Amino acid sequence: MIFGHLLTSSNYNDEEEKVTGGRNGYGAKLCNIFSTKFTVETSSSQYKNAFKQTWMDNMSKAGSVKIKPASGDDFTKITFCPDLSKFKMEKLDKDTIDLLSRRAYDVAASTRGIKVFLNGTRLPGGRHVDYVTDALIKNLIEQIKKKNKGGMTIKPFQVKSHMWIFINCLIVNPTFDSQTKENMTLQAKNFGSKCTLSDKFLTQVAKSGLVEQVLTWAKFKAQTILEKAGGGKKKSKLRGIPKLDDANDAGTKNSLSCTLILTEGDSAKALAVSGLGVIGRDKYGVFPLRGKLLNVREASHKQILENAEINNIIKIVGLKYKMKYETREDLETLRYGKIMIMTDQDQVWVRRPRKRRKSTSATWRGIGSSSSTPEPNATSTSSWPSARNASNKGRNGSPIGWWSGRGGKSWACRKNTSTLKIRNRFRSRISLTKNWCCFRTLITNDRFLRQSMASSPANARNDSREVRVAQLAGSVAEHSAYHHGEVSLMATIINLAQNYVGTNNINLLQPLGQFGTRLQGGKDAASPRYIFTMLSPLARLIFHPHDDPLLKYQKEDNQRIEPVWYIPVIPMLLVNGADGIGTGWMTKIPNYNPREIIDCLLEMIDGKEPSSNLKPWYKNFRGDVESLIGGKYVLSGEIAVLGEDKVEITELPIGVWTHVYKENVLEPMLAGNEKTKAPPLIT
Repeated sequence: MIFGHLLTSSNYNDEEEKVTGGRNGYGAKLCNIFSTKFTVETSSSQYKNAFKQTWMDNMSKAGSVKIKPASGDDFTKITFCPDLSKFKMEKLDKDTIDLLSRRAYDVAASTRGIKVFLNGTRLPGGRHVDYVTDALIKNLIEQIKKKNKGGMTIKPFQVKSHMWIFINCLIVNPTFDSQTKENMTLQAKNFGSKCTLSDKFLTQVAKSGLVEQVLTWAKFKAQTILEKAGGGKKKSKLRGIPKLDDANDAGTKNSLSCTLILTEGDSAKALAVSGLGVIGRDKYGVFPLRGKLLNVREASHKQILENAEINNIIKIVGLKYKMKYETREDLETLRYGKIMIMTDQDQVWVRRPRKRRKSTSATWRGIGSSSSTPEPNATSTSSWPSARNASNKGRNGSPIGWWSGRGGKSWACRKNTSTLKIRNRFRSRISLTKNWCCFRTLITNDRFLRQSMASSPANARNDSREVRVAQLAGSVAEHSAYHHGEVSLMATIINLAQNYVGTNNINLLQPLGQFGTRLQGGKDAASPRYIFTMLSPLARLIFHPHDDPLLKYQKEDNQRIEPVWYIPVIPMLLVNGADGIGTGWMTKIPNYNPREIIDCLLEMIDGKEPSSNLKPWYKNFRGDVESLIGGKYVLSGEIAVLGEDKVEITELPIGVWTHVYKENVLEPMLAGNEKTKAPPLIT
């Protein structure tokens, strides 16, 4: 009856605490129903009898009962032949056999004292329980985090996928989500008992090799993600990197002849970009780096994936992690064939180029122009002064400037020291850096003038030689009793020396170094410590020395300081313009043409009215200036339509800087709108 009639069971009372799984009286009967033959055999040592009955054709035909005397231990044996046609199968496939094998393991682990055999082999076995698994994984995650510092984040389900957990336990009144009883749904608080994992057990699990296996998988997973994050398909135009000045031939059939120049910051980039005006932009691209570059040899996959500088370089060059670049075919997939690094020349930065080389040699060993670095030797100190003096002048007698990568000028130490051989060894880098930092910098007194120059708007000294901007600011602050800090003075000096389009029509100071460019509107100027300036030849013609006695000088702390105002021969406020906020008012005066201003002044000196109205004018600006009603003007740039899908922008309006325009206008336009993702049409 138990095996051949539905709803026959003794487990219907839910109030009774039981540790068996059956509750509805269906389990064994369903196996009988889905079998072509189902046989039950049982033997009782108490009654000394053995029972046997067979059902056929999905439990539709019950065979006769056979009872015979028996001796020996108690047992129950069930033999069945599944009806494969009910499952639309012709034979048992591998997955089904594996599932049945799994069930055999479950039985072996959950029945104490019972020997379970599968195809003649005795099994251990078991089943998984989240209650124990969660407690075990929680401890393993802590162990993994200690050994996976800087690596990808590993989640509990990822650890769980590497584990097989077998639990032998008794649960009071278990509940399941289906008749197959694969997943127990009873909450842990109702188990009727608790499972506490001992420290000894947790230690044994941690030492079983599971932690190392998970870490190996995590490294493989990170490497897979890293390979997908490579440069991708070769493109002639890149998006999303506004600070990149891409070479025109990058990503084309001529890409191998292109060179990417990596610079140390925006100021060095401005220096490189200014050189592109001479050699052209077809074969050279420029990209600035920010600070110290990541050493990829010591970095984890997660650090590499999250490092914007490394990923930008990979994207710009077009590198792919799966490729070795040992053949010309592989190299032709790159957007650039060479990388040139522009760094500062002092010892502090000597290691940086090597770190940048590591980013390619660590992953792409096929890339690299040399397997060794030549060993430079410094000349002896006895011969250095004569060599320096001999090389300070060119063939035509003009002085030679010694320029550093920071955008300024560096002076060699003149103090004699012992002979030093500079070897390209990592073990000597720290000592070399310490020695370099201890070198004395001697500044002769003749570089400081006793008196300030009163006739210069920047209070510059009456000196025909160049001086550092930082030193000039200190001198001006000293002689003018300036109370607002030297930082604003340095910014003013830099502004007075700028001469790119949109700044000064007549710069009163000379920009000897990197004083900013049109790329970022002067924000890419080098530090005042590294750039030099001096009076422009026109400065003393505009602020004539004969007018100096006419100036009314101020006094502070019994010291004569700057005059109340200056007397230029032409109104510099109109020449270079003004833009700022005063007390309750805003001032904005555009630049005007000095020649037109002079013509108006000459007419006014003759007692005539100016014959023409002044119109804003900016030196070297190629755009249009259109007059509107009410004294307003519209400044327009230049754009040429070269085809249906190609335009060339040759000029931007005044005050619109190149990088800002690329980042805020061109990049969003190329990306298209959110719906179509298509760039705008050119009409």
